[in-house]
Amino acid sequence: MNAAPSTSTPRAARRTSCLGTFLLVLVLWSLSVVALATYLITRSAIVRQVRFAWWAVFLAAAGLLAVEVAIFEATGDGLVDLLRLHIHPWWLLLHGYRIGSLVTWPMLVFACQTPLGLPVGAMVGALSVARGEWLAAGADWSPYSQRQALAAEVHAVRQVARATPPPPRAHQPHAHTTAWGRLSRRRPVSLAAPARPHYRGRDPSP
Repeated sequence: MNAAPSTSTPRAARRTSCLGTFLLVLVLWSLSVVALATYLITRSAIVRQVRFAWWAVFLAAAGLLAVEVAIFEATGDGLVDLLRLHIHPWWLLLHGYRIGSLVTWPMLVFACQTPLGLPVGAMVGALSVARGEWLAAGADWSPYSQRQALAAEVHAVRQVARATPPPPRAHQPHAHTTAWGRLSRRRPVSLAAPARPHYRGRDPSP
């Protein structure tokens, strides 16, 4: 065990700023409702599980955004077309086009803003969890620190389980041997007719 004192000064645990979170929500709301919903879902999902780290979710979202940009680049102007698709519903409103019914308009907004809002919201949610873990600084009251401790415990248990060899299997008899043993333990079946009972005196049979 290393008992040497740490050279770095321990940081005090802090909570996330309410004003900063409010401004972030406003920015995501102005960008897209899909981005805001994805941010909230991603942040809650990462904190409530220990299987995937925040950086894995961030890389997956960044990879999805890169694939979308590559597809739009192959079919048009790339990121420019993606931004045009994102603001297309508001462009229709500014130029006086009808928004349609209360069902078709939200569907149009969702279809146009999902390609950009989904990966951006997931990336911002993952970065928000990373900032929360950094601000928590290992405090017991923080859900981010509790998740980190649980993830470390699960990782240690998995390492021990992988390093432990499996127990040897007990020798099991073959199926045909077991079946033959059950047959041999049965009583032999007699094919002869059963003996008639013996009566004293007159035979009761006609």
